[in-house]
Amino acid sequence: DDLGILREGDEPAIEDVLRRQLLDKDRENDKLSWTYSSFNQRYQRHNRLQQLALRPPIEKIQELEKEHKNLDLILQGTQRQNERCMAELDRVKIREKMLEQALAKFAGQNWQ
Repeated sequence: DDLGILREGDEPAIEDVLRRQLLDKDRENDKLSWTYSSFNQRYQRHNRLQQLALRPPIEKIQELEKEHKNLDLILQGTQRQNERCMAELDRVKIREKMLEQALAKFAGQNWQ
């Protein structure tokens, strides 16, 4: 209180000046925070739009899915056919060995 008496009449107290500066800085900080938030939201929205623009159209996706299913059916059919052919090949090899054994009995080991 004694120091308040020593101050000049209209001069504001240092605490008041500092409070006013702090308040101004808080307002400036709030404004910058709002500006950053607004910019960040626009940036994220822009990125989402860019990602959507890079996606192929739904018709192309459906066409590719249909082609994939068709190729998968062809692959399955080819695999079944390969399995049948391998089984037939195994049967032929067994038959060939049996015929070779029969020839070896009939004509001897040097039948070839």
